[in-house]
Amino acid sequence: MTQKLPYGCSAAKILQSREVAGFVLTDTLYTPHLKLPEHAHERACFSFVLQGGFTESSGRKIRSCLQASVIYLPPSEAHTDEFHSTGARCLHIELTPELVERLRDHSVLLDRPAVFSGKTLAYLVTKLRRELMRPDSVSLLALEALALEFVVESSRGSREHLGRGSRRQFERARDFIDRHFAERITLTRIAEAVGAHPVYLAREFRRHSCCTIGDYVRRLRIEFACRQLSGSNDSLAGIASSAGFFDQSHFSRTFKLHTGLSPAEYRRILRRG
Repeated sequence: MTQKLPYGCSAAKILQSREVAGFVLTDTLYTPHLKLPEHAHERACFSFVLQGGFTESSGRKIRSCLQASVIYLPPSEAHTDEFHSTGARCLHIELTPELVERLRDHSVLLDRPAVFSGKTLAYLVTKLRRELMRPDSVSLLALEALALEFVVESSRGSREHLGRGSRRQFERARDFIDRHFAERITLTRIAEAVGAHPVYLAREFRRHSCCTIGDYVRRLRIEFACRQLSGSNDSLAGIASSAGFFDQSHFSRTFKLHTGLSPAEYRRILRRG
């Protein structure tokens, strides 16, 4: 009898997990030589192998799942897993049934098991893991956009069906973000404002701007804060709030990460000059 298992069963160690906009992202560690009997998962799932590897069997089909490969399994797909001597670490991206249907409406096909690989997928996973490790007020927007782009990039035929968008739509999205960067905006809200689907917008924004939507919002917030620190006497707490940060502590950490200086040091150096 096929077991129904969630990702994060007792045989694995969950290092990090986050839910956002129909996605469940889980960073999971598997021990060497671990064997999982035939089982299936309730949700559709993409798994990116961060380290190590395993062999997956489904009926007569055997898939070798090595580092930097992506394995997709639709819901209720019965399979067994045998982990190699190195064990494995995987980032699982589960999709709710409602999200799968929305994606299907836009010709993103998620019907059959598959294995993918590619530099773009590795880049997107790197960004996803970074967002998981340093959550802030932009992380939900960033995670949703990156996860959608990851699914589209992985899915067979998605590029042909979704096509490419106009420069004008990208510019409208950028203008909208420029006006609302200090708010807690969502990818859905941006997409509705420019008349684009979130799946399409996440990919096209990065293609045109060479950065993710989350990175762009953070850059705008830091640039705004720099102007306020140099041209006003507002308190650090006031600037943090105006720029859209959780609080002064969050503002200070993010500012130093991007500039190498604390907000107080940045203001002091400018005024000394």
